[in-house]
Amino acid sequence: MLLNGKPLQMLIFFKTIRWINLVIIAFTMVVIKFVLIEPLLGYKEIASQLSTSIFSLVVLSTLLISAAGYVINDYFDLEIDKINKPEKKHMSEKALYAIYWVLNIS
Repeated sequence: MLLNGKPLQMLIFFKTIRWINLVIIAFTMVVIKFVLIEPLLGYKEIASQLSTSIFSLVVLSTLLISAAGYVINDYFDLEIDKINKPEKKHMSEKALYAIYWVLNIS
């Protein structure tokens, strides 16, 4: 059932990390590399020093750091959100803090 248990927690988690923003960040990075930088380097006949696998790691690390930033923002906004948005569902402070560290260490 969506209102009780893990599906609701997953929904709250994805809202907390602002998954749509993360998709936009990744899309922007990919477009800049493959639509702007690579063609310009090819035009000047310069080989790219950033392989696709290393670029993928850069994108992944950027997404993890961004998600951690969103999580810690929610952590510090818990008290004010209880006043301004009492209907909003939150993860516990302990869970937010743990997720923040897992994302940063990753």
